[in-house]
This record gives sequence, C-alpha cells and structure tokens, in this order.
Amino acid sequence: MEEKSKLRYTEIDGVETTDIENFPYSAIKALGAVQIGLGVTCLVLGLLDVFLYLFMDDDQLATAGDSTLMTLTIASSPIWCGLWFGVTGCMAACMNKRNKSNLYYFKMTFLVLSILCSALFAPVCFIINIAMAILRHELEPTSYRWMVPILVAFFAFNELVFAIASASICCCCAPIRTTQVRVIVARQVDNSNGASGTKKYPDSMDIFTVTDRYGRPLMQKPGSSIARSEMIELRD
Repeated sequence: MEEKSKLRYTEIDGVETTDIENFPYSAIKALGAVQIGLGVTCLVLGLLDVFLYLFMDDDQLATAGDSTLMTLTIASSPIWCGLWFGVTGCMAACMNKRNKSNLYYFKMTFLVLSILCSALFAPVCFIINIAMAILRHELEPTSYRWMVPILVAFFAFNELVFAIASASICCCCAPIRTTQVRVIVARQVDNSNGASGTKKYPDSMDIFTVTDRYGRPLMQKPGSSIARSEMIELRD
C-alpha cells in the first residue's frame, strides 16, 4: 500500500519582550509620584487662595480698583494646573510589568502630558502666581497673603523641572520597540495508519521572520529569547 504523507504547518506569533523588561519602571513611577504630589499641593493652595479671597479678605481690599488681581485670583490657575499635574503623574503610576500590552500607550501619553506641562501649564502657573504675589504685596504690604501665590509659583517651578526630566527619560532613556516575531514550523506526517496512528518524520524545518509593528524586517539580536527557534526532536 502506498503511503500518503503531507506537511503540517504550525504558525506561532509573539512579541519580543527584551525592551519591556529593561524599561525603567521605578524611575518613571518616582517621577509620576512627585508630579502627583506637586499637583495636589498646587490644587490645595489654589483652593485656599480662592477661599481667603472670597470670604476672608476685606471687601474694600478685594475691590480696591485692581481688577487684574481679582481676575487672576478668580481664574484659579493653581487649581486647573494642579489637576493637569496630577493627571500627568497618574499616567506614570499606571505603568507596570503586568500591563505590558498597554505600556506603549501609557508611555506616549505620559510623554505628551509632560511636554505640555513643561511648555505650557507649569510656566503659565508660575508667571501668573508671581504676578499675583507682586500685586498682593503692593496692595497689602503688612499682610502675608502674598505668600500663598509665592508657594504656588515655587511648586510650579518644581513641576517644570520634573516635567522636563520626565519627558527626557521617556524620549531618550525608555525605548519600547514592539517587535513582532512569527515562527512557522513545517512537519511531515504520514496518515497511512489513520488519525490515531499518525507517523511523524524527523525531517522538519522552521522558518521565522522578525518584523516591527509597521511590517518592516528587522535584524535579530543574538541570544534573543523569543527570536531563537529551537528544533524539536521527532521520533519515528
């Protein structure tokens, strides 16, 4: 009886995790925690400033002809900027090894928010509160109310520094390359003995290609754990 044989193909897809394992989780989380703390501090000081201005200041001083001070105080820049600082830090806090599939998106979100903090929100908060401190000190020289916006400006400057550091680390020191690996294994089998008695030939081949997320071929790293294909010994 003539034996019938055919090739059976097995296709395996995977993702190389070398860059993900080397990702600086601790540094990113530490920067995120600092940004959350700075955001909460600015938010609390902003609420305190608005409360003191509305309920504690003398009516004559609150309406002493300086509409700029009133506008800047009611605008509550520390509150809105503090919320942005906190959200930025939360993006870093969400990064962990258990959630590798979304690590790239959290990293890019944290990078964009940090850039916006360093280019827009932190400088605006710093400049506005410095102006408020100067106006308050000129309006009430004997009062210490100007210390509140000075503190907000101080924390906003710190946020500017940490936002620049966060963006630099995300951009230069924490690369994530989503390398996809596809392995195709072809085995020759003999179905002459039926489904239960399938005979396997030792001749087999494995073909693997490595591509990035855009489908372009990449050079494989020597010793890469997932890109290395091992031959399986098949018995007759």
